This record gives sequence, C-alpha cells and structure tokens, in this order.
Amino acid sequence: MTHATVHRGDEILHVYTPTDVVRDRLIHFWAWGDYNGLRVALDVATARRSEVNYEEIVAWTDREFHAAPAAYDRVRRELFLADLRKILD
Repeated sequence: MTHATVHRGDEILHVYTPTDVVRDRLIHFWAWGDYNGLRVALDVATARRSEVNYEEIVAWTDREFHAAPAAYDRVRRELFLADLRKILD
C-alpha cells in the first residue's frame, strides 16, 4: 500500500490514501464475502471520489487474483468494480 505524508511541525504522519482505504476494505468483501467491507469501500469511494484511482485498484486486483486465484472470488471482484465505476464516473 502507498500512503500520503503529512507534515505537522516537526512530526511526519503517514496516512493511507483514499485508494488504499478502498482496497483495504475491498479485500474483506472480495476474499471473505464481508458485505460490511463492501459498503465501507463504496462509501469511502463516494465520499472521496476525486481521490480514488480506479485504474490502480483494477491493476491491484489483477495482480492479487493472478498470484492466488483460489483465494479470491471473481464474481465479487466484478460486482465491486462495476459499482465502483458507477460511483467514479
């Protein structure tokens, strides 16, 4: 995962980007069928629409699926990506 870096005085804070948060919640739905994870992923995408990188998420899911196809549900991936595309368009 990547992160954004925020400087606050002498402190440096590393925070997840909205794309990272969507991916983090998506994995719960994609791998384990956690619909709460799906809802949160889509809610974050809706709230931070301009900051979520669809192509990055597609590329990441492609890499994950090809590395461990038995670990992930292809149908849940396609459902999520279709919903995400609607939000981001």
